[in-house]
Amino acid sequence: SAILKKFPNDEKAFKRRFDEYSEPVSYKSKYLDSNAFLVYYTKGFDGPNRESIESGEMSKQILQYGARNEVWNAFDDMMVEIV
Repeated sequence: SAILKKFPNDEKAFKRRFDEYSEPVSYKSKYLDSNAFLVYYTKGFDGPNRESIESGEMSKQILQYGARNEVWNAFDDMMVEIV
């Protein structure tokens, strides 16, 4: 019970604490997010003789944010069960 009081109860504050220790959002991620329609329909074409903008492995930031969201979901479910 005392340990749970150290964790933020709202989603935004909880995720903000994780974000302090995560990689910042890269320019490439911002570009892909804001231009998802174009990237999808051009299949990531980024000019002749260049590989697709979507090629390569997932960035560390994407994996960290995915894990952060999963941790929040589990924490929120646990708090619902406890209360």
